[in-house]
Amino acid sequence: MLAKREDNGKDLRCEATNPALEATLIDTATIRVEFPPTQVTVAVRPDKLRTGQTGSLTCESASSNPVSRLMWIHNGVLIPSTTNSTVDGQYGGTISKSSLDLPITADLHGAVITCQATNDIGGQSIHDAITLEVLYKPQFVHPPDYSVDVVEGQAAVVNMTAQSNPAVLTYAWSRDDVVIRSDQLATFNNDRVLANGSLLNLSVVRREDAGDYQCQATNSEGTQSAIVRLNVQYPAAIVQSRSIVMVSEGVDAYLECQATGNPLTKSTVNWHREGFDMEARTEQSFGLGVAYLTVRQVNRIDTGAFECIADNGIGHPTIHKTWLVVKYKPIMDESPQNKKSAGDEGQRAKLVCRAQGAPNITFTWSREGVTLSASDKYDITLTQIDLVVWESTLEVSALRSRDYGQYDCIARNEMGFNKTSVILTGTSRPDPPLTLHVVNASHDAVELSWKPGFDGGLPQAYRIRYRQIGTDFFKYVDAYPPNITVLSIGGLSLATEYLFGIMASNDLGHSNYTSDVVKAKTSSKFLFED
Repeated sequence: MLAKREDNGKDLRCEATNPALEATLIDTATIRVEFPPTQVTVAVRPDKLRTGQTGSLTCESASSNPVSRLMWIHNGVLIPSTTNSTVDGQYGGTISKSSLDLPITADLHGAVITCQATNDIGGQSIHDAITLEVLYKPQFVHPPDYSVDVVEGQAAVVNMTAQSNPAVLTYAWSRDDVVIRSDQLATFNNDRVLANGSLLNLSVVRREDAGDYQCQATNSEGTQSAIVRLNVQYPAAIVQSRSIVMVSEGVDAYLECQATGNPLTKSTVNWHREGFDMEARTEQSFGLGVAYLTVRQVNRIDTGAFECIADNGIGHPTIHKTWLVVKYKPIMDESPQNKKSAGDEGQRAKLVCRAQGAPNITFTWSREGVTLSASDKYDITLTQIDLVVWESTLEVSALRSRDYGQYDCIARNEMGFNKTSVILTGTSRPDPPLTLHVVNASHDAVELSWKPGFDGGLPQAYRIRYRQIGTDFFKYVDAYPPNITVLSIGGLSLATEYLFGIMASNDLGHSNYTSDVVKAKTSSKFLFED
């Protein structure tokens, strides 16, 4: 006989007879059939769940023997039931009931709640599940302190999409209580910042766009607002750095450079000087957007520019030069071309006196112990050539024979003085050029440069002669234009050594060729330009 759940609780009767018995023997037994529940049913009240309410879920199993155990499960985690009870069920079994009270939040929208029933009969369980639908007003995805980085000069889009059920019907944007117009209402000439639903569009970001913007989202369940902060990033710019720092020899020099920008860090600003031993000779310290530089025990050869570089990764770095100037008394330029001047009688001659030093240099001209002042005869000018080089010119008009001779020039600053002399003569042929040397050599050309000598008081031109070593035949090239001091000699042979010389000429004649002959050898390999 195959037991069925319908047989549970039924009585069985057994009768036995035979001729030897005076009466029939009878015995009875009640059948107990164990069976699992056939189904589980889950329901929820109220029908429409809203945030802030308490939802009531009920679970009821079909009749089972023995009693079924009911469990609530969400995302694989057991949830303690609120109440559990049983009632009599079919076929002598028991119906199990369980209730679960849930505080309704927006997070429960779409949640699947499962009720599982088991009584260990048949080795399996059955279950039913319900998917919750929660009506809730908009909730923004981003945290309350949400901030967006945008870059000055670029376009930007800020997304403040909100989640809700039912879906968001409208968005409204504002800043400082001023409504930002929708792109549908934009005009052609303005409205650089526009709203488009959950999006805030900036066609070109400006520095003044930084700040808090409010986004308001509304659906049938209500309205919610959120704040987004626009952090406008812009390149670092140097706002404070001295152009010149002047100190005495042997002391420490202090330089400071400050920048503005966004972002600013302790690594935004740095000091640099090409070819200077920054590690051994300097010490740097940093703050937010500021760098301090100490140059240890400076001397006059330290005079030069230190670069303050501000770079925060936005746009291009900003560079500002601060010149470190070390004080020292004037050093006179004794170059041969400055030691002479020339002019013919009745004409005008210019004498040049140049000195290097710091701070500012002044000059005094004298002749035979008498100080010369600006007059119809003498015109004196002062020019700053660079940071530490100054030049004074003395122009002598209407030259007479008595004007020829030695003129003394004294250069002074607060550190001391120095002097030199300039000889004024009549015009003459020029002196030979100075320091001819080779700049570069290719397979068929040699580039030369030189320093002019005294021009004799007249415009001068240059001629270069050269010959292949092992021959006595010279070739000549005139420099053009006449006043250049660099010239390339082409048409040379491959891997060949040459000798070069140079002379100068003016209307009164020419100089000798330079006594120091320069050698150069062309390359053994052909070089081709792209």
